[in-house]
Amino acid sequence: MGDDHSSLLRNLQSIVGEEWVSDDQAILESYGKDPGFNTVLRKHQKDPNMLPELVILPETTEQIQSIIKIAKDYRRCVIPIGTGNNQTGFCIPIRPKTISVDTKRMNRILKIDEVNMTAIIQPGVSYARLQQETMKKGLWNGGTPLAPSNHHLISQIHAFYGLWQSALKYSMGIRALVNLKGVTSEGDILETGSACLPRAGNFWWYGPGPDLKGLLESTTTGSIWFITEATLKLFPWAGGDWPNEEVIDRPPLPANHRIYFVEFRKWEDMYQFFYEVSHNAIGSHMNLCNDTFNSFNTQPTIEETERKFKEGYFPKLLVYVILAGVSSTKQLEFEERVLMDIVRDTNGILRTDELKEVLSTWHGDAFRSATSMRMGRRGSYHLVKMSELPLNCVEEVYKDHMSLVEGTEHYMTDEEIPWVYIHDRGYWSLNETDSYFDQNDPKECERTMKRVTTGLFRMVTDENNRTGWYICGLEPLTTLYGPKIGPNFHLLLKKIKMVFDPTDTMNPGKLINI
Repeated sequence: MGDDHSSLLRNLQSIVGEEWVSDDQAILESYGKDPGFNTVLRKHQKDPNMLPELVILPETTEQIQSIIKIAKDYRRCVIPIGTGNNQTGFCIPIRPKTISVDTKRMNRILKIDEVNMTAIIQPGVSYARLQQETMKKGLWNGGTPLAPSNHHLISQIHAFYGLWQSALKYSMGIRALVNLKGVTSEGDILETGSACLPRAGNFWWYGPGPDLKGLLESTTTGSIWFITEATLKLFPWAGGDWPNEEVIDRPPLPANHRIYFVEFRKWEDMYQFFYEVSHNAIGSHMNLCNDTFNSFNTQPTIEETERKFKEGYFPKLLVYVILAGVSSTKQLEFEERVLMDIVRDTNGILRTDELKEVLSTWHGDAFRSATSMRMGRRGSYHLVKMSELPLNCVEEVYKDHMSLVEGTEHYMTDEEIPWVYIHDRGYWSLNETDSYFDQNDPKECERTMKRVTTGLFRMVTDENNRTGWYICGLEPLTTLYGPKIGPNFHLLLKKIKMVFDPTDTMNPGKLINI
């Protein structure tokens, strides 16, 4: 480390206190790993730049402002960290002299506005925490992603757009963002939407004149500014008190909700089912249950997981639908009748047998993911967000997905189907490919990574490809790209980066290389 390290350490300690800044090797190591391809390979290659120089845990916006100003004075990079539990290396340093700024102490719910149905939170607030507090008031944020509920909302929403199980009705988390507050790379505090106008109130994301919210939220990963507060839209919660899980892995459904598992033999029938449920405006959740995940999530051991998968116990095309009685039980009864008609008309098979009981883990995970934290999964995996696109393009994306996973040498994934989430009443769907590999075998990791990047480049350059965009998190595909966005989208991102962060202080190399 350079001669100025001790001086930098003292200055940072003066902001947050000695106990909240560390250069201890063991602590630094914990901030230099995740399961993604590039991170695992760099770990095997003993890349010294994976570890931050310092880790600091601030508590306020003003402390982050001071940290960024000091970082610029000392020519250091800054990486904002939310949960820090990701699969694409967003929080892993790529350059020396990097400060990791962990927001776990910024865990306050600043306000819950029951009248306007909004909540103002700091970046360290988790999904479970916000739900716990808002459900007491008959409100909730609209869902959680299929990830541990200790994940922080703000970082997860900005990294993966906050797609959760209930996005069919409540849309993605990114659309629930009302206003943002944060610190720029120059150390200025910035607010968006109506919150930036004197006496206007913090209730809407648009104000008179140009608004930066859309730009700042869609080009971030902590790469152009540091978000310190967010105002989120809330929704009525029909489930009452959160039920107790008296039997492990068998959580009860929240009150006023019903769940259905529907199996299909043909993709065409399943697509038509998606369309009919969406356009009849029923249900709060509708997603394709990934067969690999069902195996991981319901079995007590890895051996049982693999056996169930290989036996084909879980159907390849299995959709779960949840109906919510937000207004009354009559709503539930009406929507159930409509759903049964759609199941019949699309050749669906309603599963009411043992399988429904085995999959009761979804009773909880569909709302507040917990069982998924316990799943047994061998090795590691890298997430590729295949596309956000209309339902009539899903079949083509499925073919692209299979071209990525076929031939994967690690177990199970040669037959794995993609994740398919239906949101915004079927106007959009998300398709996700998870590439599993043995993180102890660097050669297998490298081969799998090459196969993924080569396949994605082929898709992007295909003029007939109808998919919208991809997110991979691998150099040089660090962010959104795709044939519908245009071949020079990276040049636009570079211009944005140069405007907001010309010195490349904020999480360099994660949005775009400049």
